[in-house]
Amino acid sequence: PAGLWGFVAEKGKGDDEAGVTVKEVLVGSPAADAGLKSGDRVLTIDGRGTDTLEDAHLAATTIKPGRVAIIEVKRNGKEQKLAVKVAKGV
Repeated sequence: PAGLWGFVAEKGKGDDEAGVTVKEVLVGSPAADAGLKSGDRVLTIDGRGTDTLEDAHLAATTIKPGRVAIIEVKRNGKEQKLAVKVAKGV
């Protein structure tokens, strides 16, 4: 993606659950500032489904740096929305 989000996601083989799992959140990143945590399940990025890593990457590439994107996550069985202001990438 052109923008910097600051998290690493994964989707294990045989994982049929909706979304991708956050493996790591970089300290001081837009994702960290928004409250994203390791172990969160990202269900949507800006309204786009994220059932595969490819889906998540494509959704992230549509968000221009400087724009706020809403990420819907599942944490401890509860869904919530986080607002991430995407930074300019390198």
